[in-house]
Amino acid sequence: MTTNNRSFLQESSDSSFLVVSGEPDNRTLCLYGDWVSASAGRLEAVVNNTLVSIGDDNCILDFSNLGQLDVTGAVMLHRLFRTHLDTYHGHIQNTTIRNAEKRHHILLDMVNKKKTYKDDGTPRPDLFMSVINMIVYKAGCIREDIWDTLVIVSRTLYHLLNWIRSPYKIRGWATAIQLQRIAIEAIPIIGLASFLLGLIITQQGGRYLRAFGAEIYVIDMASVLIIRELSIILTAVMIAGRTGSAITSEIGSMKMRGEVDAIKTMDLDPIEVLVLPCLLALVVSLPFLAVVSYICALTGAMTICTLYLDIPIELFLNYFSDAINISDIKAGLIKTPVMALLIAIISVAEGFKVTGSTNSLGKHTTLSVVKSIFLIIVIDGIFAVFITTLKYSLP
Repeated sequence: MTTNNRSFLQESSDSSFLVVSGEPDNRTLCLYGDWVSASAGRLEAVVNNTLVSIGDDNCILDFSNLGQLDVTGAVMLHRLFRTHLDTYHGHIQNTTIRNAEKRHHILLDMVNKKKTYKDDGTPRPDLFMSVINMIVYKAGCIREDIWDTLVIVSRTLYHLLNWIRSPYKIRGWATAIQLQRIAIEAIPIIGLASFLLGLIITQQGGRYLRAFGAEIYVIDMASVLIIRELSIILTAVMIAGRTGSAITSEIGSMKMRGEVDAIKTMDLDPIEVLVLPCLLALVVSLPFLAVVSYICALTGAMTICTLYLDIPIELFLNYFSDAINISDIKAGLIKTPVMALLIAIISVAEGFKVTGSTNSLGKHTTLSVVKSIFLIIVIDGIFAVFITTLKYSLP
């Protein structure tokens, strides 16, 4: 029996790589030569024939005569036994490894961990189906986000109508505290950022217009950009990053510590206690901060016009009054309440999604800022289309 098996291997494969000896259930597989990528074709033939011969017999894998071994050779050995490698214990299921060097164990273990070859016959995952599954999963997440947001919006509207019917229920102190945190404490950072914004766009625009002798028109350019777009976007983005993240982290921390559940046990609605004061404060604060941004950005533009472009302050004011009218200011400020509502709703929704881990708190705080900034840009684009492209004029 043994002689037949040995002769079969030597006739159908290359015995310079592997020689099988011994009786069934106690075979010795001696490795010879270099098991490297250059001999991949011959190694595959050896492996295929050996698989047919040894079946499930107990084997001893002898590395004493093995030359070089690379990843290709290690993959072939992994395929040879079609099972999990456990090189730390020196066994491959019912196969014992003998006389293997440390580098052999390291390479075999690396091939097993990387799962370079699927030896269980399981088909590889289909890329197209993986993409479809990912799209379906993301669509489900978006549907859940929309539903959670609609629930918060409906409950907020319900309590807001109750406040309108019963003004004595308005939480004045909570709203005033939020106004101080959102509006008053944000004036320095928004004012400085807006001032620098006015400096930069005026300096860059004036630099190029000066080459054509038309630097005076930088006043029109800077005024329209600041009033209609840049100041509004800058203010909304900074509020989303500063206040939106604070609201999300605050509600998320309260939920992690069980304070939200404590509010419910007191027969109070967290929406009325936590959400409405923030929402009202944001709706009032964002237009106010936008006006602050207007003033600071125009001051920066006027400063660079005076010092860099030699345009007198009186001339700047005259051109500014000609370039901007009340409809431009309305076109900018009308966007701020909508942006404030979006920031408040998204920040609150993400805060209520926080679970009991700090990782969840950081994740939803980041999502709150990212979603808010994205929707701010979307809303600004929508208003730009209806107000500018369609020549819509506000009364």
